[in-house]
Amino acid sequence: MDFIAQLANSYSQTFTLQGVTRSDPERNHFFIGILTDQWPGAFHALASHFAVRRFSEKAYGTAAGRVIPKPTDLPLAGKYAAWFPPSPSMMSILVRSFYDHKNPEMVCSVSQEGSCEYQTLTIAELAALFEDRLIILFTGAGLSMAAGLPNLSELTATITAMFGPVEAYVHDLIHETMTERLEQVKRYRSLFTASEPTEAHWYVAKLCQRYGCPLLTGNLEGLHEKTGLHPTFYDGQGRLESWPLSLYDFLLTIGVDSGLGELVSQYRQANPTGRILAINPEPPSYLSVQDGYISGEASSVLGELLELLA
Repeated sequence: MDFIAQLANSYSQTFTLQGVTRSDPERNHFFIGILTDQWPGAFHALASHFAVRRFSEKAYGTAAGRVIPKPTDLPLAGKYAAWFPPSPSMMSILVRSFYDHKNPEMVCSVSQEGSCEYQTLTIAELAALFEDRLIILFTGAGLSMAAGLPNLSELTATITAMFGPVEAYVHDLIHETMTERLEQVKRYRSLFTASEPTEAHWYVAKLCQRYGCPLLTGNLEGLHEKTGLHPTFYDGQGRLESWPLSLYDFLLTIGVDSGLGELVSQYRQANPTGRILAINPEPPSYLSVQDGYISGEASSVLGELLELLA
């Protein structure tokens, strides 16, 4: 199942997760999940269409979306979960998303204004760090925007239009009147499928292939895949359970202003001596005193870096 887009919101005592998935090239599936202390009045007339579960006093949600009786994770006692369509996996997706939503993005802990001290590096100094070191790459919206894709605020507005207003969305979903929303999804996907990799994407591919760097990305447009890579998507929430973060000397971000989220704390906990390095036109807020910053556009920095490494 391929997640095309999701939108999570908290309002009053209700958490909602809306989205659209694709099971094959032709079929799109809309869904909604609700986790609430009190059933929203606007949904009363439609409640009979949802699968519903009331959590017991000993229910706790995990990062993997499981519900367990051990008080080690997020308490769910007394809450209702409701979802449509009533797929068996939908509740797990809902609980996992709620868990992630309760873990806000990590920000710079050195300065509350985000102006951390950090080491400014030259491209030559960055090249020297590639010698006999293990490095993870993480790419962000800076690469997508350079390929002509809309920025985060524009994408958010597009996704909000696909799924809102929520009461109308639920009505359309239950009564199978999603034609207009489906057209919005098609327009949304066309923003990505019509784009092509930039120089920076091809440079990232060379680094990964030449030095065996694993690649994480917060981008969904598939441009890395067009260069032959198969990155792991990470939106800044949840844990990277299968990644041995302790083994990597550096986490190198490329075009990432924000969006590292829980990865910052996970990496620092796994490897206290590891450093986060950032290639970006402006220094991002997640850098701390032990980290490094390389100023510039990704394509020019990576191009010069590869020349020095040749």
